[in-house]
Amino acid sequence: SVAANPEAFAALSPTERIVTDLILQGFTFGEIADQLDMKENAQRFHRKNIYSKLGIHSRKELFALAGATQT
Repeated sequence: SVAANPEAFAALSPTERIVTDLILQGFTFGEIADQLDMKENAQRFHRKNIYSKLGIHSRKELFALAGATQT
């Protein structure tokens, strides 16, 4: 989770951290949009920013960075 590796995720905004935690909990992108009451395009925008800020390109890399196991 983001909390398990705070240094790696320090550049993320509060919303980006929430989206990241939901991704790491195994939620789909559509479920994240529903959970946060946002359009999928908004969620996609946050995900793009998360990946860019962390220097990654995929969910798999996000799980590796967080030290989590992808579900």
